[in-house]
Amino acid sequence: MPGAPDQQATSRANRVARTLSIDSGLPEAVRRPMCWHALTPVLALLALAVLIVLDVAGVVGPPHAAAIFGIGGATIALCVLWRHLAVRALRRAAAADHLRCPSCTYDLRALDDVGACPECGRAYEHDAVRQQWLDAERRLKRE
Repeated sequence: MPGAPDQQATSRANRVARTLSIDSGLPEAVRRPMCWHALTPVLALLALAVLIVLDVAGVVGPPHAAAIFGIGGATIALCVLWRHLAVRALRRAAAADHLRCPSCTYDLRALDDVGACPECGRAYEHDAVRQQWLDAERRLKRE
């Protein structure tokens, strides 16, 4: 079954997106980085909690300001990176007249109006793909 791993990854991404209240109608190239953008602060808080628990347990010394600032700095850098990747996918789609595969961002302009992406095998229709990218663009500009 050739499409099974892709379908599993897509459904996993959709579950995470729903959990984080990120619209599953967004192209995957935008939804994936936006999921990580939303998860990064949670992971940073988890790292800080582990640092505090290890300090209370006496495994490590008191948390130093450098460690806390390092986690904070890494969190900010990662949030900026994930947002940048989502915006870059939108810009690439706009440059291709909003006709990039929503999953793998393959340029669909030279292909038939309806078909399957030669890169990832996802079925597409030019009008639906264009609308999906335009909707994602509007949503990200609002945020």
